[in-house]
Amino acid sequence: MKIGIRKFNDRYVPTEKKFAILAFDIGNSRLKCSYFEDSCMKYYCALGLDEIFVDNKLKTHILDNWLKENMIDNKTVCFVSSVNLAIEEQVLSFLNSRSFFVNIIRPKDLVGIIEVEYNIDMIGIDRLLHSLGASLFYGDKVCVVDMGTAITVDLMKDNVYKGGFIMPGLDLICKSMAIFLPQLPKVDIAISHKNVPSKNTSDALNNGIFYSTVFGLEGIVRSWHEKFGEFTTVLTGGSARFFESELSWPYFPHLTLWGIYKYAEYKESHF
Repeated sequence: MKIGIRKFNDRYVPTEKKFAILAFDIGNSRLKCSYFEDSCMKYYCALGLDEIFVDNKLKTHILDNWLKENMIDNKTVCFVSSVNLAIEEQVLSFLNSRSFFVNIIRPKDLVGIIEVEYNIDMIGIDRLLHSLGASLFYGDKVCVVDMGTAITVDLMKDNVYKGGFIMPGLDLICKSMAIFLPQLPKVDIAISHKNVPSKNTSDALNNGIFYSTVFGLEGIVRSWHEKFGEFTTVLTGGSARFFESELSWPYFPHLTLWGIYKYAEYKESHF
């Protein structure tokens, strides 16, 4: 899979020399990895933590096979972003055992690339990186709505990270409903939705969860426009596809990985 760079008013110009990295984004439910070369995402894979970790051990052959299939060797420098320290330890152990040179990205490492108006160590690295990644394609006035295990809404204005909100993701909401209200029908957020009063319990649950998310996000973004002025809002994350038809914002995948790439390119040019 190849995803090329889209320029934003010529603000982002890819490097001309060959520059390749291996990026790892370790989340709460998935491990995503990508190989970038010359400002292009050439290879990508996403693995559920339940499929790659069995009995709390990393199934190393899955990553070995992916690296081998795409002819990625240990001369490629690795950059790792993680919000899951237990999984991070095993991924780092794997990469070290294969003699990769590894850079672990922490929030403080982004000082100089993105400005933050408060303690940068109090912000999740994924939120900073997806804001950085979005700026490659949408400029430095951008709001990222990342719909994963949690839903995060983050605003960057004039390259200053303003902060954001964290909400429960769809999977968390659905699982909570199943645990605390087991007598109710199972929620299937992938079905079609209509913004009209529902006539049965199943539709009422599905539409209620769906539209509370839609209207909540729209309300947040609308209030931020009133306070901060114009910016572009972009959707990303595994659940975002379900909302494209209702939300008017563009969808762009893998923004955290693109943020890792931008950080790596910055580090290459400044050190």
